[in-house]
Amino acid sequence: MADAVHEMSAKGLGMTCVVDEGGGLVGVLTDGDLRRLLLKSGRPLEGTVAAAMTKDPVTIPPDALAGEALRILESKKITSLAVAEEGRLVGVLQIHDLWRTQLF
Repeated sequence: MADAVHEMSAKGLGMTCVVDEGGGLVGVLTDGDLRRLLLKSGRPLEGTVAAAMTKDPVTIPPDALAGEALRILESKKITSLAVAEEGRLVGVLQIHDLWRTQLF
């Protein structure tokens, strides 16, 4: 768990993706997951990522339009989307990425 929190902090993201050996997306660990774990156990760093992560993360394909990404982010009340193609992680899109485009 400490490695995952370090990864999130080092990259300045509110989440990190969890992939299997083949690059398949199996989950995401978010700031919200960590807060819920803290409230539940009081010791979030002692848990495992597998136990705390969101196992069915919201994803978007790499060819999706920016407007669709924004709609998903707003409707789900989240700030980041895993970009996946055929179940494999290819990137992460944050709402800040969309704001920087100045399309909205």
